[in-house]
Amino acid sequence: MLFVAVPFFVLLFFLYVWRLGTLVSGYSISEITTIRSSSSLSTIKNNPINAPHKLLQFVFQHFGHHGAIWMRSVSVFFAFIFFVSLFLILKKWFGNFIAFLGTTLLAATPWVVLIARSATADIMWLCPVLVIFGYAFLAKSQRWQSLAWLGLMFCLVVAIYTPGLVWFMIAAFALGWRQILDLINRTNFTAAVTGLVMFMLLVTPLGYGFYLHPSLIKDWLLVPHSIPALLILAKQAGWALASLAYRAKQHSNYMLGRMATLSITQSILALVGIYAMGKSAKRELFALLTLLAISLVAVSLNANPILMTLCLPALAIFDAAALRFLHLKWLRVFPLNPLPKTFAAVLISMLVFFQAGYALRYSLAAWPHSIETRKAYVLKYTIGKGSEK
Repeated sequence: MLFVAVPFFVLLFFLYVWRLGTLVSGYSISEITTIRSSSSLSTIKNNPINAPHKLLQFVFQHFGHHGAIWMRSVSVFFAFIFFVSLFLILKKWFGNFIAFLGTTLLAATPWVVLIARSATADIMWLCPVLVIFGYAFLAKSQRWQSLAWLGLMFCLVVAIYTPGLVWFMIAAFALGWRQILDLINRTNFTAAVTGLVMFMLLVTPLGYGFYLHPSLIKDWLLVPHSIPALLILAKQAGWALASLAYRAKQHSNYMLGRMATLSITQSILALVGIYAMGKSAKRELFALLTLLAISLVAVSLNANPILMTLCLPALAIFDAAALRFLHLKWLRVFPLNPLPKTFAAVLISMLVFFQAGYALRYSLAAWPHSIETRKAYVLKYTIGKGSEK
């Protein structure tokens, strides 16, 4: 396992830490807006959406750390939390080897890399993986049931501050309410009540923000102020799907030109993973497809391609399921011979690390030197004055 773990952590360092504050010459408009919205507790109180991300940026700014590396490190921090959560989910479902490779595929997705290296709160749209982890940990836990319940409540608190995640939480409860109620009944009464009280207290700032500014509710629900025509919705949904595997409708700060969010390898693996989970994990497959549908609807309604980030945890799990499926197929051909087993592990690892090489070149070499990136990241942040060119 060491031959997989060491390259994985070296990869994470270069993708997410190397030249974090200096890879581009300045901030984007979205980054400046996010930094200013987290500059004081009063601004966070007035707009508590993405409060967990804003609070960490506020702490850094409060202690005088206003530089790009500090502001962007908050997104990197949350990215690592999501990667650990994904790894633990995949470990329970598919084992250590596939967990490392599946997590690497998500971490080596250029779109994810560039979002995590941004001072915006866009990385928080990966929060579904945190919700899935909290539920999976509670469902599998026997000895630490009370702790797992409190952990799930904390995961839900972080997620509920993210726009649109409430729809996934409602859909997940609708699909598995019997299992969820059974898990609550298995939990110690004191711990169950403590968790619910903790949840209500921690989401109070969100409710208070909605009370002060009711218009924030639509932003939180990802409901636009005007609904597009049905034909436009259909076209935007089609472009949203196309942006995953073929080509995006328009350029975004997190891509080169109009390149697809996923590589060809990831797209093919996702289709294989859907097939594999359809044979052995239909309930989990339906929940993940629901997350994909929520993401497509959100993009269609808001014409915002960044919202496709919501479905990346589901696609990452599909990719891991495909790797597991292909690995098992190979092992069934050579059930006893250790040499083909080793060869299969090397082949699958090479497939994943070719993706990692692609991500390194895309994110750290090509993207910062593109014309669009140079035009977008030109702003400077001055304390008390906002931004200036």
